[in-house]
Amino acid sequence: MVIIWGLSWPVMKSSVAIVPPIWFTVIRYLIGALVLFAILIPFGRLRLARRRDLPVVLSVGLLQMLMFTALAASALRIMPTGRAVVLAYTMPLWVLPIVAMYPGGRIGRRQLFAAALGLSGILLLIDVGGFRAFGLDGLIAGALLLIAALSWAVCMVHIHHHRWIGAALDLAPWQMALATICLIPLAYAMEGPPEVSWLLERWDHLLFIGILATAFCSWAVVEVGTRTRADVVSIVLLGVPAVGLIASLAVGQETPTPSLLIGSSAILVAIAMAALETAEG
Repeated sequence: MVIIWGLSWPVMKSSVAIVPPIWFTVIRYLIGALVLFAILIPFGRLRLARRRDLPVVLSVGLLQMLMFTALAASALRIMPTGRAVVLAYTMPLWVLPIVAMYPGGRIGRRQLFAAALGLSGILLLIDVGGFRAFGLDGLIAGALLLIAALSWAVCMVHIHHHRWIGAALDLAPWQMALATICLIPLAYAMEGPPEVSWLLERWDHLLFIGILATAFCSWAVVEVGTRTRADVVSIVLLGVPAVGLIASLAVGQETPTPSLLIGSSAILVAIAMAALETAEG
């Protein structure tokens, strides 16, 4: 999952150069939903979500899938891949204060230091890599990515604390279908009608993103989240921005500038410190 999601960021960057970002998100979740429906039907596992699971269907479908992916894809049209993936995966920094709100939760000194270090890295990436390079659009892109990270953090905590009735795999296609249905009118309103030429020019990218990065990975991260604490899952997901940054450098979508290396390093170290602190606690 970590490797596929990391590699998917340069692919997404290339795709949204042709396919408008909201329609790109619609297509990827439509493919993902169809793939999972096709897998579940032969095994007799396709059934409607139980009433008690509806909150987590809404949470994953609207926060993790709709908001995170649509905002990240929109930001990729402006910001280079490496900076974008690092900012998007700051969600462990937001998971910590959410976890602390639960009974017995607390924030230690190392976590506070990690938050300050992570904030400094974020400001460095947004300023040097955003406003100075891309003007106001760069700041907007950075804000979209941070909102995306926050929405996923809320969902991640909810996934772990939800009392599941249905299996994560059984609910996944309904979550993707929900995201697809909600995004279609938004895509029409903001980006106009879809065009067949998008599919012809980026069919291979869309299949990779739809089948592997969406159908498989979106289910996998929820499945892991049902079994593991949100802060521990955050540690595993640290590999995504690392793989994404290396991949974007390899394909020439990102230039290794001092601001990128320093800012990204500060954020990754901060996330690691904060997540490990909570895991040890």
